[in-house]
Amino acid sequence: MGSTSQVNSDLNRAPFLEVDVVFLRPLEGVFTYVVSAPIGRLLKQGCPVLVPLSRVFTVAYVVHISDRQIQGPTALKTIKEILDFEPVINHELLELTKKVAHYYHSQWGWVLKNALPPGITPQEVKQIVVTTKGREVTLTEMKGKEGAVANILRLLKGARKPHSYTDLVRAMKKDHISLSIIKSMEKNGLVELIYTIPEQKEKRTQGFYRLADVEISQQLLANTSPQKAPKKAAVMELIMKLSQELTLFSARDLNNRLPVASRYLQVLVKENFISPVSQVDETAQCFINHNKKEIARLMPQQQVALEVIERTLPGEFMVFLLHGVTGSGKTEVYLRCAEKVLAQGKDVLLLVPEIGLTPAMIALIKNRFKDRTALLHSGLEKGERLKQWRRAREDSPKVVLGTRSAVFAPLKKPGLIIVDEEHDSSFKQNNAPMYNARDVAVLRGYYNSCPVILGSATPAMESYYNAHWKKYKSITMSDRVDQLPLPPVHIIDMRKKRKERRSAIISNELLHEIEHCLRAKEQVILFIPRRGFSNFIMCHACGYIPHCDQCSVSLTYHRLGERLKCHYCDQTIPKFKHCPECDSDELRGIGLGTQSVELEIKELFPQAQVARLDTDTTRGKQIYILLRDLAQGKIDILIGTQMVTKGHDFKNITLVGVISADTSLYLPDFRAAERTFQMLTQVAGRTGRGKRGGKVIVQTHNPDHHCIIYAAQHDYKLFYDKEIKFRKSFHFPPFRRIANIMISGTNQGRVIKAVKTLRNTLNEHPPEIELLGPAPAPIARLKNRYRWQIIVKGVQSKVLGDFISQKITWFSKNFKKQGLHISVDIDPLSML
Repeated sequence: MGSTSQVNSDLNRAPFLEVDVVFLRPLEGVFTYVVSAPIGRLLKQGCPVLVPLSRVFTVAYVVHISDRQIQGPTALKTIKEILDFEPVINHELLELTKKVAHYYHSQWGWVLKNALPPGITPQEVKQIVVTTKGREVTLTEMKGKEGAVANILRLLKGARKPHSYTDLVRAMKKDHISLSIIKSMEKNGLVELIYTIPEQKEKRTQGFYRLADVEISQQLLANTSPQKAPKKAAVMELIMKLSQELTLFSARDLNNRLPVASRYLQVLVKENFISPVSQVDETAQCFINHNKKEIARLMPQQQVALEVIERTLPGEFMVFLLHGVTGSGKTEVYLRCAEKVLAQGKDVLLLVPEIGLTPAMIALIKNRFKDRTALLHSGLEKGERLKQWRRAREDSPKVVLGTRSAVFAPLKKPGLIIVDEEHDSSFKQNNAPMYNARDVAVLRGYYNSCPVILGSATPAMESYYNAHWKKYKSITMSDRVDQLPLPPVHIIDMRKKRKERRSAIISNELLHEIEHCLRAKEQVILFIPRRGFSNFIMCHACGYIPHCDQCSVSLTYHRLGERLKCHYCDQTIPKFKHCPECDSDELRGIGLGTQSVELEIKELFPQAQVARLDTDTTRGKQIYILLRDLAQGKIDILIGTQMVTKGHDFKNITLVGVISADTSLYLPDFRAAERTFQMLTQVAGRTGRGKRGGKVIVQTHNPDHHCIIYAAQHDYKLFYDKEIKFRKSFHFPPFRRIANIMISGTNQGRVIKAVKTLRNTLNEHPPEIELLGPAPAPIARLKNRYRWQIIVKGVQSKVLGDFISQKITWFSKNFKKQGLHISVDIDPLSML
C-alpha cells in the first residue's frame, strides 16, 4: 500500500479538504468526508480509502477532491486511512461508469463494482482488542456480567494477538455471541475495534483432471478389488461415472459426491488412471488447436472493409457496422485493424459475447500478437482474472479480449473497440446495473475519439436501422472466404408424416443425413434451445404439472439424477414416482431438452461419439476441453443449446440439425421473430466452412413464418424489411426507446397497490411518452417475489430518462420501508 502510519496519523489535522467517495454498493449519490489538506493534495481520483459508514469502517473510492480548505471544526467525518496513493481506476473509467450509471438508472458505485475484478478492492477486517479498562476488570466484577461478556474478556486477556469476530465465534462455541454484544462492550470501554486491511495474497488456482485413456482406465478399474481396496474402487467408479457427465472434473466435484475422494487423486495419477490438466494460462490457448496461419492475401471485400476503417484509425470516432455473412472473414479484418492500432502505440479492446467463443479467438490473437494480449472474463479464477486485469492496465499497447464486463477494461490509451456478434443478448446484463456492453462500447469510443466496429452476420435491428440512416457507417461482406457457398437449408414440416418416422423427435430426413455424415467421417451439430430432459412432466391421469414453489414456472425434468429443477432459482427436488395429486404412475415428460435428444441419438447411433454442450455439462474451463476435442475430431455429434451457435469455426462440420426452430417464437416478446432469425442464421453458419461443404436441416411446426423462410434463404434484408414495418406500427424500437419498470416484493397486495400508485403518478407525463400497464410480468413470481411491470416508451432517450428518474426518486422515498424493490431496465432485450 502507498500509505504509511505517519501519513495516516496526520489525517485529522486541520485545515481540511472535502473528498467525495463512492462505495461499491447500491447506495445513491456520493458521500463527502474530510482529510488533512496536505494529505488531500496527494490524493488522486480512483484511490481506495477506508472511511466510517454508519457504525463500521469500509472501503470507498475517491471520485473528487475539493480545492476549498476548511479551517475549523467540521461535522463531516474524517477519512480513517489512505489505502493506496496510486489510483486503482483511472479518470476515464470513472467518468464512463458515472455516465453508465446515469443512463441505466443505477448507482455509480454499483457500476464501478462491475468494472473492477474480484480481489482488487482491499477487504477490511475488524480486530477486537481488550482495552486497559477491560484488563482491569477483576474476576469478582466479571461475576455480575453476562456469561458471554466475561468469557470474551477472559479469552482476549490471554490472547497473544488481536482476535477477529470470526476467531471469537470459532473459539467460543458454547456461548452465543453477536456483533451487538461486541458493540456493547466497545461502548462500555471494555474492548476496542481496530479496522485493518490484511495483505492480499495470490489465490491458489483449482486443478482439473480427466481420464487418461478410457480403455486403460476401464482395465485398471477391473483390476482393482472392491474387497481389498473398497474406498479406492468406489472413487474409481465415481470418476468413470463422472467422466460421462463432465469432460473435466476437479477435486471439489469428486468431494461433493463422495467425501475425501480427492485423497486418491495423486495415486490414480501415478497409476495413469487419470491425467492432471495443467492450469489454463492467461490466454486459455492450451486447450485449442490453434495452428491457424495468417491469411496471405485478403479477399477484395475484406480489403475494401479494411481500407474504409483505416481512414479513421489515426483517432477519429465513428461506428462501423461490419455486416458480413457467416464465414466471410470478419475476424481477419478485426486483426488487421488491430495491427494498425498497436503500431500507433494504442490499445485494442475486442468483445465477444460468450466464454465459449474466447478460446478460438484468443488462439488467433495469441498467434498474431504473441505476448501483447490480455484476457478478461468471469470464467477465469480470481487470481488469473486479477493478473489479466493488471496486464490490461500496463502502459504497453495490447489487445484485450473479453466478454461483457471487459468493456470496462482499464486501458491507458484506447485506440479501437470491436464488438463481435454485436447482436448477441449476452452483452446485456440481466441484473443491476442492467447495461448493454455494445452500447457502452459505443459511448466509450465517443469519449475517447476512437472508432468502434460492430460485427455480425445478423445485426440487431437497432444497429441496422442506425446504419440505414447513416448514423453508423455500413460495410457489407456478402461472400464467404474462398468463395465457399452458404449451406443450403431444408425446412422439415414436423406436422407431416408423423406415423412414418423412426424417431418421435427427429425426422427421417435428418436421420438419413446424420447416417451419411458418420459414414463419411464428418461431424454433426444438433441444436435444441432448451437444456434438461423435458420442458416439464405432466400426469396423464389428472393433468398435474409440478411447479416451482418460489417462481411461477414449471420445473424442468433432468434425467441425470432423476430430478426436477427450476432454471430461475435453482430449486431442485427428486422426480416423483407417483403423482402427488392422484397417486397415478402416469407421469410423462412433455417437450424436448438437450438430455432427451442426447439419449435418443445415443440409442440410434450407438457407435458414434456423442457430446453435449450446455450449462449443465460445461462449467468453467471444461468448455475449452470439449471444443478442443471437437476440433480434433474426437466428437462425431455435438448436441447443444445456443452455446453451439456462437461463432465456432470447424471445417469438418458438414451438417447442422435444428431439432425445434419454434421454441423462441412463442415467447411473449416483440423481439421473438428477430431472435429466432438470428439463432437459425447463426447455427446454420457453423457448417459449410470447409471444402466438403455443408447442409442444414430445420425441423419446425411453423414452416410458413417469415423469420424461418428468410433464415433458410440467408436473406437478412428481406427479414429486416418485413420486421421493421411491424416495429414501426406498434412503436417499438428502433422507433421508440423503452424502459421496463419492475416492482417486486414478497407481499402481493403491497406490490399491486404500489404499482397502481406509481402508474397514477406516471400519468403526468410529457406528450411524447407512452405507457403500457401495469400488468403482472410474464413470469409473475420469481424467487418468491411477486413482479408487476409498467412499460414506458419515449422518442428521445433524454426525455425518457429524466421523466423516469424523477418518478423513481419519488417512489423510493414513499415505498422504501415496505419491503418493495423497484428496478428500471433501459433498452430491455427481454420482457419476461
